[in-house]
Amino acid sequence: MRFVTKEKDLRWTEIFACLTFDAENNITGITGTLNDVTERILLLNELQQAKETAEEAFREKSGELRAAHQQLLDIIDFLPDATFVVNQEKKVIAWNKSMEKMTGVPKEEILGKGDQAYSIPFFGSKEKVLIDYIFLTDKEKLNNKQIQIIGTTYYLERFVPSLNKGEGAYLWAMASPLFDSEGNLVGAIQSIRDITHRKRYEDAIAAEKEKLAVTLRSIGDGVITTDTNHNIELVNKAAEDITGWTQEEASGRPLDKVFHLAEEKSGQVYSKPLEEILKNPNNTDITSHIILMAKDGARKIITLNVSRIKDKDDIGNVLVFRDITERKRLEAQLALSQKMESIGQLAAGIAHEINTPMQYVGDNTRFLQDAFQDFHDVLKSYRELIQAAEEEGVSKELSAKVRQKEKDIDIDYLIGEIPQAIAQSLDGIKRVSQIVLAMKEFSHPGKKEKTLSDINRAIASTVIISRNEWKYVSDLETILEPNLPLVKCVIDEINQVILNMIINAAHSIKEVVEKNSAPKGKITIITRNAGTHVQILISDTGAGIPPSIIQKIYEPFFTTKEVGKGTGQGLAIAHDIIINKHKGNLNVESELGKGTTFTISLPLTETDSNN
Repeated sequence: MRFVTKEKDLRWTEIFACLTFDAENNITGITGTLNDVTERILLLNELQQAKETAEEAFREKSGELRAAHQQLLDIIDFLPDATFVVNQEKKVIAWNKSMEKMTGVPKEEILGKGDQAYSIPFFGSKEKVLIDYIFLTDKEKLNNKQIQIIGTTYYLERFVPSLNKGEGAYLWAMASPLFDSEGNLVGAIQSIRDITHRKRYEDAIAAEKEKLAVTLRSIGDGVITTDTNHNIELVNKAAEDITGWTQEEASGRPLDKVFHLAEEKSGQVYSKPLEEILKNPNNTDITSHIILMAKDGARKIITLNVSRIKDKDDIGNVLVFRDITERKRLEAQLALSQKMESIGQLAAGIAHEINTPMQYVGDNTRFLQDAFQDFHDVLKSYRELIQAAEEEGVSKELSAKVRQKEKDIDIDYLIGEIPQAIAQSLDGIKRVSQIVLAMKEFSHPGKKEKTLSDINRAIASTVIISRNEWKYVSDLETILEPNLPLVKCVIDEINQVILNMIINAAHSIKEVVEKNSAPKGKITIITRNAGTHVQILISDTGAGIPPSIIQKIYEPFFTTKEVGKGTGQGLAIAHDIIINKHKGNLNVESELGKGTTFTISLPLTETDSNN
């Protein structure tokens, strides 16, 4: 009961009353007590208010927790990786859409289930999966060596044969424990990703890498790859054989500590070979005059090509090289063999060319010997005549004797013939000297490095020594440009080319002359300054080259001559010398029945090569 006191205070009271009775059980009155419970009522009101506030807060917090829980479930549900969550009893409390898609099991069928029910869609029976290892002891965890543990997160790759309609799938799984605010384990979460496509790509890449590795091991060229810092990453078997360094020894080393290059002529070592080559992006091919010094100190001639390995940016470099030491030796032997073959072929003709002038040198020398004896007899008679004149006078008999001696030796004839005999002898000696000098210049091995050389002089020498090859079937005319620039070349190799061309021209003309009983043909050799090049044109009036074989004439061992009359090496060697060794050009124009013209172009500078 509430009432207001005299002081106007509102008070809550508690009244207890009871009836009183007399002996006859009649009500006689009421007895009661009045207690002031204001404080207790106020306290109860505060408690009720607190209760209502707490209940409201609880309802709000429960709503927030439910919303947060639902939000978390929604997030898990829409994760791209198949994901499920278990509580501390290992009962499934979340099973997202990706998991439904991967296993074909809807979440309604799996939520709330435990006892490894989550493994059945993968393996067809209850089996320990990655999430189970979170609940094991450390000793039990160590039994599976395939599981990788980083911090509190577990990782595993595994093939599951039952997935993908029995084709199987490679799965990558990640599992982590879930803790409450006090650090107690309350569950675990596992995400699973189907990496079958990635695995197949990796397997395909691995197969390609293996194929490439087998290829690199099998090819005859040496291959070395480096990273962008020029440290060696790969050395194939051929590179190991050429350099003497194994893959294990060279891997990780700077290239210049393994790949020692030097310039062939000067011996100058390239201190930073890759950097020097890559300074000029167009200068990635240095195939001539390069010496590789192998690990054992052996010096090898190599050809070298360098290329950048690119993705979006440079990721390294690859060097491909070939040991051509043996090839160079064989080429030198072949060139020498060809030269000796040419010399052997020309030997009889040169002997004839020398024999002709030497024959009349010999005849004139014998004539001079006899004439000298006659002059000696006449001189003896003149001395007798002079002596007689000084002592007693010249008798008619002595004078007649001297005149008869002059008549006997025909002194007037000798006076006229002796100067001619001497001139002819000197001319013969000159011709022999020219032939010998030309032969010396042609056959001298010389240096195998390029030097500034007189092309006109080389042509003149070659024409002399080849004269016996062409003089019976053709005339030979040289139109050599005066003041022709010197050409940097290996002159004895150019001599060899010109000789091969002249001999081929003579043989072609001889074929026409003998077949058609035709008069002599003509060989014409012209030199001219073409600005960046010196050109040599060698033309003949021979049979010409059929169009069907003109593309084959530079092939080794190709010949149209009868067996024993040609090796098929002449034009092949000429092509190699002009195109490969001198970076020039060699062109041919031919008309069947009219003749052929070969045009040799030799660059005046290195920058003009093959232009």
